[in-house]
Amino acid sequence: MSFFQKLLGTSTPVNSPKQGISREFQDALWLPAIALQGITGGAAVVGSQGEAVNVEAAAAQWALPLVQLLREGDALARSDQFENAIVAYKRVLERCPTAAIAMMSIGNCYAMLGSRAQARDWLERALAVDPDRQRIITNLNNLRS
Repeated sequence: MSFFQKLLGTSTPVNSPKQGISREFQDALWLPAIALQGITGGAAVVGSQGEAVNVEAAAAQWALPLVQLLREGDALARSDQFENAIVAYKRVLERCPTAAIAMMSIGNCYAMLGSRAQARDWLERALAVDPDRQRIITNLNNLRS
């Protein structure tokens, strides 16, 4: 099973790293993994302890928990469990502090809870990381109106 199949949780052949994954997941998770693969060509490299490290496996190990946490947060938010969703999204940020999708999702949860100031703060953080993301801009504008 390829790295991309593992990340997407599918046994179906994946022809492209971006096939079958949302734009937000691509931006939050794929770029570091693809950059890591591009640097090494997917070959084994030597780790800090002199051990062989498979870059594909290392990238999957890093990204899979983030995808799971994002999905968990999304499921909780869809169930109106916004406080618990915020916890899941913040756990994403502990491992990937520049995940704009997690910041935006936290802002959306705070908006649903009626905490407009906190919602605005988190959406502005997301926008600072990803200033061209139209969805963040739209959410922030909706909050301001």
